[in-house]
Amino acid sequence: MKGEILTTVVTTIMAFFPGVTLAQTGSVNGRQFRGRYANVDYGFSVEIPAGLVGEGTAAPNPNHGFAIKLDEKSVVWADASYDMDDPHRFGKLNSRLGTLRAERKAWNTTGEGREQEHLAIIARGFDRGTPIIFTIEADTDLQHRDEALRVFEGIVRSFRTFPVRP
Repeated sequence: MKGEILTTVVTTIMAFFPGVTLAQTGSVNGRQFRGRYANVDYGFSVEIPAGLVGEGTAAPNPNHGFAIKLDEKSVVWADASYDMDDPHRFGKLNSRLGTLRAERKAWNTTGEGREQEHLAIIARGFDRGTPIIFTIEADTDLQHRDEALRVFEGIVRSFRTFPVRP
């Protein structure tokens, strides 16, 4: 189960952020975001903490969100995607993301001789009746855990939704 979750996370990051892995966040040709990030394609905004840069995909790739590289093995990312082909199955809705009911979960993995911690919050919103899955996640090694959690919590607290542009 944990291996499947990590595979899903890595696949999601790689699908929406070409060239992104846990060890290399973003493409040098991608978009960079600082301060208030507003995604008009999926109707959400968050505050990227001062001094940090979010890396997104370069046009014409879809603008699903961004990733913040804290270190070679530590990344915090925000993503939004339409939930149509393989609908997300929520566990316990135990938190909130803005005004949305959300699932918050944490898990650890071990790979390549190191332990990795993961913290995610996932919520479902809607665009004119079509479901959107919002995900904010931190994937970090133990050395950068405190910084990753601080960035993660700041982004979660600043999350807002707004109507998707027509």
